[in-house]
Amino acid sequence: MRIRVLTIMLIFFLVPVVHAQGTGSSSDRKSLQGYINRYIVAMPDNNPTLELFSRDCKFTENGVRLPLGNEGLWIT
Repeated sequence: MRIRVLTIMLIFFLVPVVHAQGTGSSSDRKSLQGYINRYIVAMPDNNPTLELFSRDCKFTENGVRLPLGNEGLWIT
């Protein structure tokens, strides 16, 4: 009886997770790759533009909030 209940619960909880994963779309992947490429190009130039980030973007390193583009990873 316990095994049957555990099996039913497992199926009940895993089916929505498998359904939620979906296949995704290649256009989402391409846009994400384009964004990452622009981000990587902007880093050595120390040029964080509003094209890449929103005005209220919070940039943190090691739990410390830093100004975007002026400190941390953007300087190295």
